[in-house]
Amino acid sequence: MKKGWLLSCLFTTSIILTFPAIADANQYEKAVVESPIIDIRLDSNSNSTVISKISKGQEILIVGEENGWTKIKLGTGIEGFIESSDSQIKKIEDGFITNKGVNLRRNATTESEAIHILNTGDKVEIIEKSGQWTKVRLNSLIGYVHSDYISSDLNKSATVSRGASRDIDSLIEVAKSKLGTPYNYGSSGPNSFDCSGFVSYSYKTSLGIDLPRTSTSQSKQGTQVSKDELQTGDIVYFDTGGGLDRVNHVGIYLSDGEFIHASSGRNMKVMISSLDEKHYRNSYMGATRIIE
Repeated sequence: MKKGWLLSCLFTTSIILTFPAIADANQYEKAVVESPIIDIRLDSNSNSTVISKISKGQEILIVGEENGWTKIKLGTGIEGFIESSDSQIKKIEDGFITNKGVNLRRNATTESEAIHILNTGDKVEIIEKSGQWTKVRLNSLIGYVHSDYISSDLNKSATVSRGASRDIDSLIEVAKSKLGTPYNYGSSGPNSFDCSGFVSYSYKTSLGIDLPRTSTSQSKQGTQVSKDELQTGDIVYFDTGGGLDRVNHVGIYLSDGEFIHASSGRNMKVMISSLDEKHYRNSYMGATRIIE
């Protein structure tokens, strides 16, 4: 009995070990397991040897389908067959963002924290659609996007009117409307601001984009751009302490080397300054673009 059991284990192990390493996942469709437990068989028939099992929530790759069976691969490299059934697995659909500055939120509510900002044409994996919200995956991030801003049609995403110039005009209009407003540490408007509070207020009020509250976190959003690539609406960030090792100040770039910010210097108000001023030239660390 023990000898037969040992031979069976060795046979099964040898089968698993002969499968090649998993190929590039991009060439296969992805799916998620819906049933509690599914047997993976060596061949496409119910009498074939069970070489492994998959369970609910597990992701797999679909290699092909034949005669009521689906050939799959696992992340471990195991390849085999499962019975084809809509109730067993659900294919993971790609989605494409159709607008600029779309919030990826931790939960399905506008009150939830924005954990990433998406832009037109960004590709995500659609996990689940539920009313006004769509659950998606972006690399290692899982969150929710409002269903109005996602489509399974790449062409629709690409042809949606970006309105980028209108977005930027609106952003700058809101920012400039606060010129002269007093600086106050920890304030985010509308009657006083600190630097990051001013930037977050301007983006939220004009575009509905939720940015993190601190200057360090804001500097890590969007796409980093070099100084000679600066465009209107980019967030510029500084280390006004001069060490150039930590971000402690942010503003919104206008044009011609000027930016608008809530200054904590002797002026203590929302004002327009030049990047060429010695203080800001020496403390400049970088810029990031939220509106592509």
